[in-house]
Amino acid sequence: MTKKDFLVLVIKLFGLYAAVSSLFSVIPRMVSFTILQADMTLVILLIGFTVCG
Repeated sequence: MTKKDFLVLVIKLFGLYAAVSSLFSVIPRMVSFTILQADMTLVILLIGFTVCG
């Protein structure tokens, strides 16, 4: 493995780490914000579709 191959591997691993890290930090924040901003009828409908569907 040359130094160039190692550098490319490190850059790809860092990109993968950044993508996974942002996925697990941004999406839960968006979901909790959506649930807090939704009105009660939407929450009831979602729970009903989840249980019955």
